[in-house]
Amino acid sequence: MSVKDSHDICDEITAEIKAKLPNAIVMIHTEPCLGVCSGSCNGACEIFDE
Repeated sequence: MSVKDSHDICDEITAEIKAKLPNAIVMIHTEPCLGVCSGSCNGACEIFDE
């Protein structure tokens, strides 16, 4: 997923939260996958499936 795509998704999530909680301060921080999975993530990626 590109950085732009992840930011677009975060913008959508932020908008949904703000619609329900107008006074909320919403901060979402995305991190790129570095290809090193310790098994602690819950993602559904190729690395996690190995």
